[in-house]
Amino acid sequence: MKAWHCCNRIRASSCKRLFMLRNRGFGIGVDLELVSRFERLRKTDPLIKKMFTSQEIAYCFTKRKPAQHLAARFAAKEAAMKALRGRFTPLDYNKIEVRSTSGAPTLSINIRKYRDYEAHVSLSHVKDYALAFVLVQKPIV
Repeated sequence: MKAWHCCNRIRASSCKRLFMLRNRGFGIGVDLELVSRFERLRKTDPLIKKMFTSQEIAYCFTKRKPAQHLAARFAAKEAAMKALRGRFTPLDYNKIEVRSTSGAPTLSINIRKYRDYEAHVSLSHVKDYALAFVLVQKPIV
């Protein structure tokens, strides 16, 4: 029983900390995608243009396994939406852009309501899965 009480205290403490972070303008989102969902997409597919920016499409299709990179970017967009806790439409996917100019990914949110937010992203992918972790922060004024 003692372990259960300790576990409850840890959970309550963690929930309290997350609530405090949310009130300070932090948001956290995580998403896991199956790479196989992106294997049939081609550069010219109309669906791909709704989900990704032209820069993201160009970047992913220069890679040996574009589906892994597409899945990771889509996971980042989903994680960003979770972190922002907003109501988005599918048209908003291409307003969230993952860039990899210096090797490390960065996240740009081009939605008026969230333009000033600072976003941090971490991506990972293996054969079958792509994972993204996003932390967003309201600007300090």
